[in-house]
Amino acid sequence: MDKVSVKVDGKIIADGLLGKKAGVTYVPLQAVADTLGASVEWDSKTKTA
Repeated sequence: MDKVSVKVDGKIIADGLLGKKAGVTYVPLQAVADTLGASVEWDSKTKTA
């Protein structure tokens, strides 16, 4: 995977990863949520954030 910069409103906030297959991009959810003023919760039963 290749390291990429994650930008929100033109400002780099964190690093992410770009997958080689199907153009999948992984971003640090907490960093994006914090920047947007949102919260992140984890549901262990459904394994969803």
